[in-house]
Amino acid sequence: MVKTAAVRLVRRENIGDARVSLSIEGDTDEVERALEAAKQSAPAGLTTTLISNIDSRVLNLFDLPGGRFWNP
Repeated sequence: MVKTAAVRLVRRENIGDARVSLSIEGDTDEVERALEAAKQSAPAGLTTTLISNIDSRVLNLFDLPGGRFWNP
């Protein structure tokens, strides 16, 4: 994913039952390209969600880049 498009991996979390959540950031077009690459090379069952122009209050909830509590 990150080799295919100009995106940055900002978080990886194990969410149980051998599932992993990845959060990436970048321009919308680049994120779409990264998600397409992931879908083509990942096993069946991969789900993706693209949230563009996310509000900084949502970023604060998840302590993601752009939120006021983010410390890189």
